[in-house]
Amino acid sequence: AACGYVPFPQLIEAKIAQAAEQSESGRALRDGVNFLLAGDSEQATKAFSRAVKLDPENAQLHLLNALSYHLGYSRGVHTNRDLAETGYLVALRMDPNNVVAAEMLGQLYLDSGRFGDARRWIGKSLLLGESDARVYHSFAVASYYAQDLPLALWAITQAEGLDEKSSLVLRAGAMIRAAAGQFESADELRQRYDAIEPDAGLRRSLAQRVSQWRTALTAISSGDFILVRYAPSDQNSRVASMLLSTSRMSPSVRVNVC
Repeated sequence: AACGYVPFPQLIEAKIAQAAEQSESGRALRDGVNFLLAGDSEQATKAFSRAVKLDPENAQLHLLNALSYHLGYSRGVHTNRDLAETGYLVALRMDPNNVVAAEMLGQLYLDSGRFGDARRWIGKSLLLGESDARVYHSFAVASYYAQDLPLALWAITQAEGLDEKSSLVLRAGAMIRAAAGQFESADELRQRYDAIEPDAGLRRSLAQRVSQWRTALTAISSGDFILVRYAPSDQNSRVASMLLSTSRMSPSVRVNVC
């Protein structure tokens, strides 16, 4: 996934390892994943069937099954996306407070472009206690694409407080602040990004995208933005939301944060 804080297959493998120790069925499913990664689909199917027979009502099993499909999706098996989604939703129906299922369902939606749904589920994982920079970064990206800049700014600020040296956090922070018209802060973050990012192409693309936002926000009339104020009404304590109007915005301006 382009927006992953760590390489996405490795993230899913880590989640599988974290969850697989919870039950015998989990260990069977982990065996299936190992067979799948080794290219032995026949043995993988046998292991998955054994896991389901051992504990069909176990939410953790459905989570692991979803993670295995998500891993396949992240490696290019696009038909696995719906199977992963179903597994996460079943796990959450059985255990609504399953923080890993909430986070990874949000990551799945982020990876497949369902940004409002991604924001909802990654946000739920934060409310359930997830608190590392990777998750806040993903929440910031989802909020940006869902056109909620105040929430994106809040989330990327949390990520920066937890991991101020991450190149992905710096890159997203520069883009989000540029989109919000905070160009001095965006330029400072871009300079810090340039100091640690070895890829000249990535450095150049970030500079171009910040410049695009600067040009766009200077040129676009105030009527292209809608400012809506909210009273605090939920646990996010959101007090304002500026939605970027895309109806008259050139596609070249609708730039990525990843």
